[in-house]
Amino acid sequence: MPPEFELLGACACFVWGIKLRYMSITATVENDTIRLPLGMHIPDGTQVVIETVERAGDSSSDSLARCLAEYAGIADDLPSDLAANLDHYLHGHPKRQ
Repeated sequence: MPPEFELLGACACFVWGIKLRYMSITATVENDTIRLPLGMHIPDGTQVVIETVERAGDSSSDSLARCLAEYAGIADDLPSDLAANLDHYLHGHPKRQ
């Protein structure tokens, strides 16, 4: 398999009785055109979903901590024993003492 080809996952499933096949690959965009890895072919007319991936350490992207920081402290009405008894509050298990 060529080094630039990275097959992240392939799967088939049934939705409303229709067999769907999907896979995940890593490709590169050059001049507004998606360049598939060598040896990879997707038939014309195939619907695709495109998600961008930012490289770790990219200065233009915020860290997860910074993205979530705005939510810190907004849940001020939670039980004081939430961490110890999470299974109780989520699933109804007996409380731990």
